Amino acid sequence: MITRESALAALAGFPEGLSQEYERAAPVVSASLATEQEERWFEAGLQIAGQSAHSWDAAAHLFRASPGVIAAMPPEGFVTWAECGLSLSADSPALGAAYFAASPRTVEFLGPGSVESWAELGGGLYKGTWKSSTLASTFFESSPDLLSELSFEQFERFVGFLDLLSRHSYDLSAECLGLGRKLFPIVGDDKDAFISLSLTLVETGWRQVKAFFEASSKALPRVEHGQRLRFLKMSEGLLLSGATNMPSTMLDISSALQGMDKGSHGPILDLAEPVMDILPEAMPEFVRNTPDVLERLSLDQLPAWCEEGKRVLAQNQDGGLAFFRVESSHAENYLEQLSSGVEFALIQSIIEMYCRALAGEDVDLADTRELVEKNIGWVSTGSPTTEGSTVYLPFRMDRYGSKDENFLWFKVVATHQVARMEFGSFRFEFDHPATRFEDARPQLEEARASGGAPSPAAADMQRFFDLFDDRQLALDLFSVIEDGRVDSKVKVEYRGIRTPYERVQADSLDSRPEIRDLPAREALVEFLVRVSLADEGAIPVPREHRATARRIAGIARRAMDAGASVEDSAEATILIYALLAQVDNDEVGDWDPLDVEDDASSESAMDPEALRSLLEQMGAGSDPESEESADEEYESPAPVDYRGDFKPELTQFLDRLRSQGQADEGDEQGEAITQEMLERLLESSVEVAQASPEGEARSLTDEMTENMLKEVGL
Repeated sequence: MITRESALAALAGFPEGLSQEYERAAPVVSASLATEQEERWFEAGLQIAGQSAHSWDAAAHLFRASPGVIAAMPPEGFVTWAECGLSLSADSPALGAAYFAASPRTVEFLGPGSVESWAELGGGLYKGTWKSSTLASTFFESSPDLLSELSFEQFERFVGFLDLLSRHSYDLSAECLGLGRKLFPIVGDDKDAFISLSLTLVETGWRQVKAFFEASSKALPRVEHGQRLRFLKMSEGLLLSGATNMPSTMLDISSALQGMDKGSHGPILDLAEPVMDILPEAMPEFVRNTPDVLERLSLDQLPAWCEEGKRVLAQNQDGGLAFFRVESSHAENYLEQLSSGVEFALIQSIIEMYCRALAGEDVDLADTRELVEKNIGWVSTGSPTTEGSTVYLPFRMDRYGSKDENFLWFKVVATHQVARMEFGSFRFEFDHPATRFEDARPQLEEARASGGAPSPAAADMQRFFDLFDDRQLALDLFSVIEDGRVDSKVKVEYRGIRTPYERVQADSLDSRPEIRDLPAREALVEFLVRVSLADEGAIPVPREHRATARRIAGIARRAMDAGASVEDSAEATILIYALLAQVDNDEVGDWDPLDVEDDASSESAMDPEALRSLLEQMGAGSDPESEESADEEYESPAPVDYRGDFKPELTQFLDRLRSQGQADEGDEQGEAITQEMLERLLESSVEVAQASPEGEARSLTDEMTENMLKEVGL
């Protein structure tokens, strides 16, 4: 029987730290083991300590780990664990120390009969050299992390892979062991396939293994989770077919998949597998180029494209590869045949002639990407727009199922941009009277000035938006009302385009967001958008603000009359802004349907006393986003796609700069734009703030200012 005194006496010839570790472990171990088992445990530690001059450290690790290990396994298994460590320490004290150090965390994942197998796996990696000792020690250290992700069978297969690889390079095997610890959580449920591919790679091209592990850590997260197993199996198939540079191929395929919606990964790999059956090297080419193909085809059209490529591939491998790379004329022609989309570059001259016929004067057209590249305040390449001199259209449209329909879409959006220029959206004059409303602009400007002279404005639109504390809300309201007025004018003045115009308008109406999901003020702005799109149905409005909605509809319909002017849009903006100033942007409880045709008031005039009171409040700075309000922050409505970007303040400013740049010396061109005007525009304009890629308000950069001056020839 071992006593404390006899044990300490036996350990007296070793460093004091060994006795201290024993004394800490002995009470815990003694409480769980029978006398004979305790003696075997202590004897294992004593034998380890006596194996060499430095093996006492491995014995110290045995005693230190024992309390944690004994809590996780039965007594007989615990003794077996200690004796396995004795055997490992006999081969290498460092190996034994690593085994014992990793044990408290590892045994949580091991069954009673697996301890010996685990020890044998690590021992099998040790070949008597210091490099193999390092690999085996790293294996024990990594075991808890690996076993937390792998079944024991998978764990054994992975160690078999490490053993095979170590026959070529211990360093490479150790590196892959470290990479595997990080990689298996990413691999998820597809670990068997990953280990199989790793084993195959060792046999066919072991020098690629590390690059394969590194590539997998980047490639697998890019692939939809449910398709990762297929991705790995297809990678293995490529490898077995003799493909070289597998890591690069995996990265290319996964990068292409990442560029597409994850819901499309399954259908695309469904198409890729038969391509691989015909010619394995053609499959990566198909997947690599699919993102470009899908810019011209829909996912439903892709199978027809793939079938034609397979047909060509079966007849001529080089021709099939060129087809899937989109490097052959046949590939281009077949894409054009299948595609319903229309590219702006191919129809630019036709649409340009059409726009010139509409306007009765020269109108230039360009790709929206050109305007964005100028960096003068526009950032969206997908929205049609104009900066007052040129109409900019998206480079491609594939919204509808036929080329004819998509061509008509281009005509409609070009018509709207030309109509903005022709019908005066950018010719607003602050002092010009409205035709449908009593002018409130002078009263409001006077109230805002509070007796002082108004600040100089670079353009009349800037002077107008200076009337509002919440410039974003004012811009949103003006844009909706003015675009609605332009739509009405188009239907009267350009009757030939009316039918397709109304269809595009109806499609935009169908794609509007659910109004019931919006807080009160935003819901009323969305209500205004739907009125501007000629919604003939019953529109839900907050019950509490039904009367306000009726008033908004009446004002809007009066301003959107085909005979109204841009100044009427401005007056309607003031009236509706004043109404919305009384509406908290909070959640809506109850909704009522409002039929604009039957139920909305056609009376848009406001009681003079009520109007005067609201104007005084606005003049005093009582804006809709009061600091005392706990409302939700106001967000602009979703854009109306065919109307595109509308920047009246910035466009007027650019037009004034053009006039200033083109003026001959001595010509009277009105008041020149001063440095103060420019600085105020850059600091206050919401449109300039929107030029930030993040959509956050910021001042125009020096570079953007310089670009604007270059644009107008200054």
